[in-house]
Amino acid sequence: GFYSDFDMAPAPQLNESVVQATDSAFFLSDPFNRPSQWLHGIEPKHSISYFTMMQILKNLQQLKDVSEADLVFVTGPHVLLTGYCFSFNFLKGEKDSILTYGIHQTKYGKLVRKLAGYGVNTWENKWDMVPFPRNSTHMVTRKDRIHSEMNYKHWKVIATQSSLRKGIPTSRCLDILYMNDINTTFQSSNDISLVSG
Repeated sequence: GFYSDFDMAPAPQLNESVVQATDSAFFLSDPFNRPSQWLHGIEPKHSISYFTMMQILKNLQQLKDVSEADLVFVTGPHVLLTGYCFSFNFLKGEKDSILTYGIHQTKYGKLVRKLAGYGVNTWENKWDMVPFPRNSTHMVTRKDRIHSEMNYKHWKVIATQSSLRKGIPTSRCLDILYMNDINTTFQSSNDISLVSG
């Protein structure tokens, strides 16, 4: 299937003729030359997806404080890069070869297409002017309308503003997942009492 962030869109030249039937995965390149997490296509049960999910699970298990998470390295684009790299055989120092534009073959024989990204094959539609409210003549950026309608804050804003951090648990990710699974809430690791016996 294909995935795209809501604030990204393919440029006109990025159409169905770009991805070939033999491609098992398709990525653009982000500004750090990593495979694009924000727009990609990949077949089911692909090694890149598998290794990426395994790395995410490992990162979540090791996360000691969810309020301090740097999402780029926990569940974000850097983790996709890890899963991507695990899918290829390359010698130390040769990682750059699988990050170049072109078609690369995984160690499992799958073909992966990687193209140029930002400003070449995509555009950010968050700067498009749209009416707000929807039926008015007042125009705002799509990003501002999404922010107003969804009342969200970017994780970096929340992480850097102490007033917004109130109510964010400061516990290990596994504790929060467990408490969520049994429909119990807590505010911090101080609220968890361990019984030894």
